[in-house]
Amino acid sequence: MDEKSVIVAEDGPSAAASQLSAVLFDQMQQAQAAYDNMLKMISEIDRSSSEITEEVGKCKEWAIERKKMVEEEKERFRVAALSALDLLNTSGP
Repeated sequence: MDEKSVIVAEDGPSAAASQLSAVLFDQMQQAQAAYDNMLKMISEIDRSSSEITEEVGKCKEWAIERKKMVEEEKERFRVAALSALDLLNTSGP
């Protein structure tokens, strides 16, 4: 028999109930602390997620704008190349 069993046996049922109550109370406090920590982590995750979503949105807008600029530049080069070819063809031999 271990030491706790001996104490329970010697002190009677009321001492066992008191010990059980103390153990349950301790477990409830630990569970509440874990729950509170999880709520804090969830809050931090939500905040971080919002920040990340905002940054992704900004990057997406920047990428769309950059794509538009590249397409416009591509069109200017195409027009310039066609103009150069026309110039070469009309000034031929």
